[in-house]
Amino acid sequence: MKAHNKNIRPLGMVAAAALVLATVLPAPGQAMAQDEAPNGLAQPQAVDGGEIWTPGAGASFNLLQSPHVVVRVDAPYELANVGSYFIYDPINGYGPANPVTPTLSLGGKRAVMTATLDAGAVVSGSMIYFELPYTSTAQVASSPTYLLTKQGKAYLPFVVRTPPDPQPLSNTGESACDAANGPKGGPLQPNKGYQVLNPTTNSWMFAHNTTPNATIVVSLTNYTAVGQLQVFADQGNCNALTPLMGMGTNPNPVVTVYNVPVGRVYFRVASGSGQPAPPPYIIRWQYSTAPGPHEPNNNPCDATPLPHGLLLNTRSEDQYDFFKINITGAVQIRVQVLGHAISGAQVQVRSPLKSGYVCPGSGADPINSTNRIDPYGVIPSSGDATITVTVPASGTYYLRVSLPSGAPAYGQPYSIRWDYAGPSGGTAGPIFTSNPNQPPTCDSRVSGNTCQGDILFNINTGQTATYYWFGLQALQPYDSVQVKVIGVSNLVGCGLGNASATNPNTFANVWASVGTTAPMGSISIQFNATGGYNIEFRVMHGGVQKYHDGKPLKVGCGTSPSASEPLGTMADPPWPNVEPHP
Repeated sequence: MKAHNKNIRPLGMVAAAALVLATVLPAPGQAMAQDEAPNGLAQPQAVDGGEIWTPGAGASFNLLQSPHVVVRVDAPYELANVGSYFIYDPINGYGPANPVTPTLSLGGKRAVMTATLDAGAVVSGSMIYFELPYTSTAQVASSPTYLLTKQGKAYLPFVVRTPPDPQPLSNTGESACDAANGPKGGPLQPNKGYQVLNPTTNSWMFAHNTTPNATIVVSLTNYTAVGQLQVFADQGNCNALTPLMGMGTNPNPVVTVYNVPVGRVYFRVASGSGQPAPPPYIIRWQYSTAPGPHEPNNNPCDATPLPHGLLLNTRSEDQYDFFKINITGAVQIRVQVLGHAISGAQVQVRSPLKSGYVCPGSGADPINSTNRIDPYGVIPSSGDATITVTVPASGTYYLRVSLPSGAPAYGQPYSIRWDYAGPSGGTAGPIFTSNPNQPPTCDSRVSGNTCQGDILFNINTGQTATYYWFGLQALQPYDSVQVKVIGVSNLVGCGLGNASATNPNTFANVWASVGTTAPMGSISIQFNATGGYNIEFRVMHGGVQKYHDGKPLKVGCGTSPSASEPLGTMADPPWPNVEPHP
């Protein structure tokens, strides 16, 4: 007999059996739902020559509950003592006949057959049927087709017990190599807390970073000691480390480190000099997708706006950091970089975008879209650098902080600020010249011209005196520049001057606006009466005086200076409040 049909019975029986199989077996590759009749058709319990099969058609056997498939057949004729069972595999079709010895009773008319199966070897969707010949005829008793299932028992939910968070960490390394080779203090897994039970004054721990250019966040909890949390990258061995970040840690610091390379990362918790070991604390690290502060600022198109006087705390996260500054008028500016960790980094002032470069687009070129305005500064090992640069005209300029080629950009912190430097580069603030006819190039922008300082001049009656001012950008915002002319009698050799005899006399004895708010400008006044005068200047914003200066002048009182001008009454404005750490 072949495995895929039942052709050992008489022709009529074969036809009947074929009809039964046609209704119960799916086509090869087609599976049936568990515990339901094949193709959804009910099968009679009594088949062929009147035999009765138990269980009946539509039954199934769960092999996970028992590997034994047991069936019984009651027949009107005597049954043989050797039968077979067949496995239908939805992938491979019918398998070969497997012999089975029945247990006979009732004069051989009842047989119980058992097939013991390996649940692991049975493909889901498989079925089984049995055959047992009669002894007196060529007929074969053939069972219904039974579905084989593998359904687990219903148990209470399986509880996975995870380690506590924080997990205890009993020891740490005394150095990076001690931690790595021990191993001690690691490897710490991300997103898990570890309670350092026996902290020392110099505790080293480590983790493995598997993400290129990762941003990680490291934090300490319950840490109130005086000390630092430091993060390092391994450069191939534990004796060559790259510092990624150091931060004061009192209390509970949270450190974000950018562009961390793949490999081992070390965490060092060090007590301050002379400080004892801290009490137990919790350390945790995790990955972060948050962008760095002031990023992106890798080119002029993405430059971070930086007002004058503002100390900006930031980080070197790429080779170039750009900051955008707006300049009104030709002026000298002073740029300071403080606390940069990479020796050899540079700070430069860059020109407005060159012709043909635009944003968005080609202006994003960090090298060619702007020109360097010398001098530039190289940051020494101290981390601090200051440059004073002459900006030739109004416009949008850029400050660029660049790392040496090949230097790691791991988010090293630094601070940057800029301000106006004054005409000769020595004074950060505005200057009004006291020489009545001093040229506007006295701020060293033209070789050979230097400011003569506060000099009292004696001019002839009827002569016009012109006063110049520079560097009012340092006072922004302001809304007016004002002048007042008064007569004074305390200048040697001069009587009281008559301010009303000036032309224009708009400024005689009263404050009046000069009509412009330009940070560099001038005013001309004709003095038509002999005597002593004081020409006062002030810068206002919203009714508040931000700057004041006074310039004495002799008119027709002699041929040489005979008195010194008193200094201005207001000091330069202080630096604005620094920006907090992001």
